[in-house]
Amino acid sequence: ANAFSGESRLAHLDGDYERALNSGLDAIQLGSQSRNGGLLRDAFIGMEITNVGRSSVYEVHDKLSAEQCLKAVRRIEAAASAREPPETIRHRDYIWELYATGWSGRLYAILSRLCEEQIAGENAFAFEEAYLALLNAHLQLRAYRLEHGRLPATWEESELPPLPIDPWDPESKPLRYLRNGDGFVLYSVGPNGVDDGGAKPKAD
Repeated sequence: ANAFSGESRLAHLDGDYERALNSGLDAIQLGSQSRNGGLLRDAFIGMEITNVGRSSVYEVHDKLSAEQCLKAVRRIEAAASAREPPETIRHRDYIWELYATGWSGRLYAILSRLCEEQIAGENAFAFEEAYLALLNAHLQLRAYRLEHGRLPATWEESELPPLPIDPWDPESKPLRYLRNGDGFVLYSVGPNGVDDGGAKPKAD
């Protein structure tokens, strides 16, 4: 992941935005594939690799053409669709804890399903899903702006694919898009499930 990140930064400095983009997308693909078939610890490592790639793509997004943006969207969607569901990984991890670590591991596995550690794991998966969905929506908006010379007043007006469901929305509503002067705000309601209009989260 660090190698992909370094390659992306170097390409960015060289003005080779296509290569910088591809390096970031390669990291996202690596992160998505490396978590499949493993335990929770492997999934968390995969998420970190994905985060490295996501940051690399975002760093170069404002240099991309509409075609490059849409290419990135397709690759991110393909990587996301190839990931195992979180439930599969959590179940595999639970079974492993039950059978591979003795009575203490079995007790830990049972208790962890009843306390905050399980919630923390669910939040990690939700963060990854939301961040990638927001990045994809951002890239789609850039492509739309380049092709139409403006931003849509509403997402529905753009005729872009529907925004993905917000993993934290208690009513399973989509991610939010708002115009903000000459720009826009894309956001998730976040872990507290409250729609605050995309206000920047507090430090805590």
